[in-house]
Amino acid sequence: MKPACINNFLTLLFAIALATFFGLPAAVAQEGIEQQTVSQGDIERLKEVRKATRNQRVEENVEGNKTGTDPRDFSLKWMPYYRSTELENGLQQQDLTALAVVPFSRTLGVFIEVPLAQYRDFSDVAGVPEGTDAIGIGDVDLKFLWNPKALGFSYG
Repeated sequence: MKPACINNFLTLLFAIALATFFGLPAAVAQEGIEQQTVSQGDIERLKEVRKATRNQRVEENVEGNKTGTDPRDFSLKWMPYYRSTELENGLQQQDLTALAVVPFSRTLGVFIEVPLAQYRDFSDVAGVPEGTDAIGIGDVDLKFLWNPKALGFSYG
């Protein structure tokens, strides 16, 4: 393109941008006038309908998730589990733990982890004498969890 052609193109582009910029506030002001015609009662009714719809959806999802497989479900249950871990430094740890879930309500519960047995083998850890190990129980872990009803979406 020739320099004069480029100059004309930039002038035209600037004129279009300028017209768009000054025309935008008038369009926004017109839109604001249209929004003011909605009554406050209509807005309140819309809010009530949205809230009722959300509550209905949450209730349907809560009922649909009563399969026993939803980890957010606070129903009375317990489960033993075994875990074997080898860390990067050579420590080998084996845990036998009992997990219990005790519900206070549908949305509030406590998870209790009670270690039944723990074995740690330090044989492969640098700087620790060969054959060193530790046997114990470990710490009881309590987690109080709250599942807000509004977050009740479908699981799985």
